[in-house]
Amino acid sequence: SSSSSSSSSSSLSLSLSSSSSSSSQGYIEWSTFVQAYLRCKRDKSGKEPRRLYNLIVFMICDKDGGGTMSEDECAEVLFNRFGRSALAADMSEKLFKEAGSTGGFLTFEQFLKVLHVFESDHKPTEEELKPKKR
Repeated sequence: SSSSSSSSSSSLSLSLSSSSSSSSQGYIEWSTFVQAYLRCKRDKSGKEPRRLYNLIVFMICDKDGGGTMSEDECAEVLFNRFGRSALAADMSEKLFKEAGSTGGFLTFEQFLKVLHVFESDHKPTEEELKPKKR
């Protein structure tokens, strides 16, 4: 049971599709948000929607709120999502330059360009598609 006074602090404002219930009033519960984030984070098949997830990852890395993330943080995201092959030094540097990185930092749009290269090239292996034992 949740109290009504804490419901606004445990919700996130989002534009929801017209198919959602009218009682949602443009919000999703915090638990729903966290569940969707974790599903995307664990997804190896590439079937989970990524737009909101990519924005959240970028915002987590944009610690000062200035609208950029460091190339090192981007490399860490690539490693966590795509594995060791994403960290080939010459490839990462080339990608960052092609995306328009300046001064070692990427904007959100540049981050999406880098992700797009990996997402379009990455085909999940049989090992990645196997359910993880818990």
